[in-house]
Amino acid sequence: MRKILLVLALALFGADAASARFTVTVPAKWKGRKILFKATEIRSMVEAESLADLVTRTDTLTIRSETFSLDHVFPNGTCYRFLTYETPRGYHEIIFTFYADPADELAITLSDRQCSAVGTPLMEQVSEIQNRVKDSERRYIRALEAEETEAARETAVQLFAYLKACIAAHPDRVGAPYAVMELTNAEEVVEYGSKLTGEALASMIYPLARSNMADAEKRLAKRAKQRTLESAAKPAPDFTLPDMQGNRVALSDFRGKWVILDFWGSWCGWCIKGFPELKEAYAKYDGKLEIVGIDCNDSPQAWKAAVERYELPWVQLYSSKSDDVKELYAVQNFPTKVIIDPEGRIRKVCSGHAPEFFRELEKWMQAR
Repeated sequence: MRKILLVLALALFGADAASARFTVTVPAKWKGRKILFKATEIRSMVEAESLADLVTRTDTLTIRSETFSLDHVFPNGTCYRFLTYETPRGYHEIIFTFYADPADELAITLSDRQCSAVGTPLMEQVSEIQNRVKDSERRYIRALEAEETEAARETAVQLFAYLKACIAAHPDRVGAPYAVMELTNAEEVVEYGSKLTGEALASMIYPLARSNMADAEKRLAKRAKQRTLESAAKPAPDFTLPDMQGNRVALSDFRGKWVILDFWGSWCGWCIKGFPELKEAYAKYDGKLEIVGIDCNDSPQAWKAAVERYELPWVQLYSSKSDDVKELYAVQNFPTKVIIDPEGRIRKVCSGHAPEFFRELEKWMQAR
């Protein structure tokens, strides 16, 4: 298992002009600005089972001139990212991503609007796609902030149409896998990833696209399993997990009541966003409905702190990496909510934060 290599605030990326592989140009107004430069070995991105397995290195750069030089970090294919040092949205935003082998020489231009890397066919093609994606993301965010939902939707539709057109027109291009990597719909990732041919299959980033395809295939399999569980009103798989006091609690303990299983995590913003509606439902159907929160991908300390912070009044259970509860219910997104009837049958599975979940809950509660 690979170990993480993380170096912060060291000037190990710098190179003199004679040895530099990357020449970077930035606007004059960027002088004095700090940015992050992160290198991650592509092979580790494909093989890693956790963040700790990534072979990665990060440096904080203070820009002192409009042109500066950087060198390769790892002796094989590497994903490089320039990221914002500041975190106004709560995270480091990606300024530009590029991919390079040790022999590649690139001229990179960074700006607040358009970025590019010239020197290899891969990066010239990736730059074009990446700029289109970034522009669409900016327009999408502006539309959402202005509460122009239809404009935001149309922006997303146009972007994904562009990505699919890129792949369909040039499935053999070395940069085509990048368009696959930017697709989000699982069916489309598999469909259009399968169209890649020729040089695309030999591209250094094809393993990343293939990894995305494998993840999409898993999501589709889980989605099919959830539909089967839901449509056939199958008995909900029983399980036993520890509660806040360490007592073992089984799903079958709640037979005779309506139950919502809420798969969540303290790290999941959409999970937290749904807590007020869950609290309303819990109060509205008091005595008829039990909510069972199942925390995933947290440390026990983070789980307990989040339960206290958000004042969650219902049963709270902890799912560790060693149990199979997420697999039993084919959980692929967070939150995932499952409605179980008093006879222990699954009536609804909902992935993600979806307001229609509570309309579905009301329908079932009124029917009984």
